[in-house]
Amino acid sequence: MAVPFHSIRRGKPFSCTIQHFADGDTVIIAVQCCCKETWHRVTVRIAGIDSWEVKSRDVLKALWVKVELEKKFKYKRGELFCKMVNSDKYGRVVGDIKIEGIMLSEYIINNKLGWIH
Repeated sequence: MAVPFHSIRRGKPFSCTIQHFADGDTVIIAVQCCCKETWHRVTVRIAGIDSWEVKSRDVLKALWVKVELEKKFKYKRGELFCKMVNSDKYGRVVGDIKIEGIMLSEYIINNKLGWIH
């Protein structure tokens, strides 16, 4: 179940848990609702970066990136920061996630798991 976009506010962090990575720039998370009683599954496009796509000729690189990110972040708690209140053309929320003081986008760039978009 997706979080209704009217409940997501730009710049307001939401508690979340990393579920898994679709690839190096798309992550599926569980987001805690405003009422703090329910959680919703949300697909997030990490803002400002690109990475190799699983459905491309670079599938091996994409899978390596996915595994590396899941080893480091899977099931960790963090905060979702939205860049866009609505979704992108694929229905994903656009934003970044802060985990243990690390912004996911910075980690991906600094560890050469993706590049600046």
